[in-house]
Amino acid sequence: MKEWVEEDGRVLTCAEVAPGHGCIEVLAPGLAARALPGQFAMARSGTRFLARPLSFFDIDPGRGVVAFLVRAAGEGTRALLCLRPGDGLGLAGPFGNGFPLVSGGTLLLVAGGVGVAPFPPVVRRATAAGTGVRVVLGARTAALLLATAQLRDAGAEVVTCTEDGSGGVRGTVSDALPGVLRDLLAGAPGGCAFACGPPAMLVAVARLCEEAGVPLYVSLEARMGCGFGVCRGCAVPAAAGGYLHVCQDGPVFPARAADLGGVARLWEHAGDGDGGGCA
Repeated sequence: MKEWVEEDGRVLTCAEVAPGHGCIEVLAPGLAARALPGQFAMARSGTRFLARPLSFFDIDPGRGVVAFLVRAAGEGTRALLCLRPGDGLGLAGPFGNGFPLVSGGTLLLVAGGVGVAPFPPVVRRATAAGTGVRVVLGARTAALLLATAQLRDAGAEVVTCTEDGSGGVRGTVSDALPGVLRDLLAGAPGGCAFACGPPAMLVAVARLCEEAGVPLYVSLEARMGCGFGVCRGCAVPAAAGGYLHVCQDGPVFPARAADLGGVARLWEHAGDGDGGGCA
């Protein structure tokens, strides 16, 4: 018996939250009852475009509502961000394995751009389990720092970085991360880290966490047509050779399981994606 559902969601809100980015809130009780932090749904509006994989940005089983943070990277995602309240949105999911639950200690989250999408539900679950959460969030400019209010409201301490210095630390998350890791290890040895963002960022974060001895899980983005292992379009190179499939094996992997350098090279050749979040 399949564990995922197909559901005709109804758009409650669809609003721009930053230049080129929007948040879509959808009434979808079936998905809201099943989804876990880090999993994703396939979202389809109309018949012109294939469904797009979107990480759950909010999961509210009590209201029967889920939300998605979307970057307008192509025609398909731009069409999603043109939805209006009352419109229908075809959804299927939840897919993937999500992030592991960390109880106690300190959890470090590292995000670049729209890669922050899966993290608000992660923060809420972790803080409810008694885990302190620190987030390092990077973007090109302050206007593109996403979800800082949601992360802080959920109980996380947030360090922001911008390439132009307009918000927080000037530079990338890789510039801020060594100091944060030193504080993390000094305050709570044995911490754990999750990361989601551009593949080149994940390579740098994996190196820094490896040097600090902090276990790291990464959430990978990939193009896919189905979400459940039929199209095989989301293959990424595995560290042990061969391939992993983001939809079934991920989207969350122990960093050592994936060949992150190979994933980065794959994206360099493929060009920009068309998705929201990291699934």
